[in-house]
Amino acid sequence: ARKHKEGEEEIRRRNADRVKSQQDAERRRREEEERRVLEKERMQRDEEELRRKAAERQAADQRKQQEEAVRKQQEAWAQQQQSWQRQQAEEEHRRRAAEQQAAEARRRQEEAYR
Repeated sequence: ARKHKEGEEEIRRRNADRVKSQQDAERRRREEEERRVLEKERMQRDEEELRRKAAERQAADQRKQQEEAVRKQQEAWAQQQQSWQRQQAEEEHRRRAAEQQAAEARRRQEEAYR
């Protein structure tokens, strides 16, 4: 009877070991699956972050290009305005010089008549 009881205990122990082994394998499989899911989510977040940063860089580059274009246009306008002002000043100077010469010529002519 004792041998029979020891045999039953051995069978129960083996069954318990097999069940525990199956449970351990299932637990490891679930942990591995969870790890894979978390890794996949992390990679997706990293990719999204890289795309977001690239978009921000592109937007900043476009802003800089637009600012540079505006600055160059303003410079060109300022130079054009200076050029026009210079031209007007030169024309005014020539006009005054011509008026002065004409006035001088009239004065000399009037003196010549006297």
